[in-house]
Amino acid sequence: MCYSQAYVSCALGIPSVGYVMICFGVVNAVCSLLFGSLMKFVGRSPLMALGAVVHAVLIGVLLKWRPSPEAPLVFFAISGLWGVGDAVWQTQVNGEELNWQAPWCHALARSPRRAGWPRFISMIRCSDILCLVAL
Repeated sequence: MCYSQAYVSCALGIPSVGYVMICFGVVNAVCSLLFGSLMKFVGRSPLMALGAVVHAVLIGVLLKWRPSPEAPLVFFAISGLWGVGDAVWQTQVNGEELNWQAPWCHALARSPRRAGWPRFISMIRCSDILCLVAL
């Protein structure tokens, strides 16, 4: 994450990078669980809009903000908010990929000619190429 290199390590020092990244990870994990369940009630589009707005605002803030070691909580707040937006992309975009994959991708995955690990590995290696063609 360039944020930790360009902002945190310069203003707070290298020992603080880990703590800021822990904040990002915890918020990301909690929000991923929350957004996965919340999507059933509010739908995918509002959550995608939330992620886009959060990241757009944070990019604007990061372009204008001058880091100061006197305000360490701001670094954690920005990292946590970035985790909120990232959680949206992790849960909603990955869930959307499962919805639009073509039926022939699933048929290919269940092919009786291949069994076990070779089938699994070949599908992992080919799934992005094969399923993106279906778009």
